[in-house]
Amino acid sequence: MKAHRALLFTGVVYLLAWFLPSARVEVWLDTVVAHGWDATLVALTPRDAPVALQILMFTSGLTNVLFIAAGVLAWVRPHRVSRGLEWAVWVAALVNTHWFVIPAVDRSELRAGYYLWVLSFLLLGATLHRMRAASTAKASQPAEA
Repeated sequence: MKAHRALLFTGVVYLLAWFLPSARVEVWLDTVVAHGWDATLVALTPRDAPVALQILMFTSGLTNVLFIAAGVLAWVRPHRVSRGLEWAVWVAALVNTHWFVIPAVDRSELRAGYYLWVLSFLLLGATLHRMRAASTAKASQPAEA
């Protein structure tokens, strides 16, 4: 099962991102290098930022819930992978790139964990696409007699 291997690889990249340094962040008037889980907690509790950035930060933190749910669903019920789920993961990847794209964030403060984290969303999107395409192709084949 190539799909399960791809999901497993994606999960390893995602977990690795949680333990590697992700970004330098300000916490209590101090700048520290945050690991993935710390960066997620910072994103889920935004402070001292414009409202639009706070919304992006919080949404970015929530994408982790989508990643885990989509990965578990794809692992347990690969035939249930829908186009909507696939697109939700692609949109989550796009949302997560805001840390790299918007001028309010200094790119030099991003670390390897961040890039692996975004990569894991792209890998999951590609894996879900392959799974859905394989499922669709299998369903459209005529039944053998």
